[in-house]
Amino acid sequence: MATFDNPRPDDFPPELKSLEAALAGLAPARSHIDRDRLMYEAGATAANAAIAAAPRWSRARQVAWPLATAAALLVSVALGAVVLFRSPHERIVYVDLPAASANQTAPTTSMAIEPNPPSDAAQDDSVGGSYLVLRGQLLRMGAAAMDVPAGGSGAADRTDARNRALLNQLLGG
Repeated sequence: MATFDNPRPDDFPPELKSLEAALAGLAPARSHIDRDRLMYEAGATAANAAIAAAPRWSRARQVAWPLATAAALLVSVALGAVVLFRSPHERIVYVDLPAASANQTAPTTSMAIEPNPPSDAAQDDSVGGSYLVLRGQLLRMGAAAMDVPAGGSGAADRTDARNRALLNQLLGG
């Protein structure tokens, strides 16, 4: 194969050689278009067109969310102020006790036997016990439960008396 059968792709016919030389001598002119500004304006125009074409309810939704947020903020601030500045409410209840008659006996310090003994947790009811145990004692036995002296052999005497009473109850005596 001869070299003239396969011409080079950048080899032009002789009549275009003068045009090639003229184009090679030219320098590109500087553009007066700011590319960044052009892209910004195109985006802004597209956004404005989308907003204008959007249905009316979407614009209302854009306003509704900030208003709902502001309303929730106002409600939470108002409730916080109510809680913060509310005065404590006390309720005083007066209970009339029946007058003591001559044939009634005064409460004694001995313990009454209950038909159903309390659970093991409530039986550990020393005077130095927890608040809930003491409250349970007062509810079951009244103010007589507080007459037992704290510590010493008083707690052991009460336990012995309770055990004896339970034994007598079981034996039917």
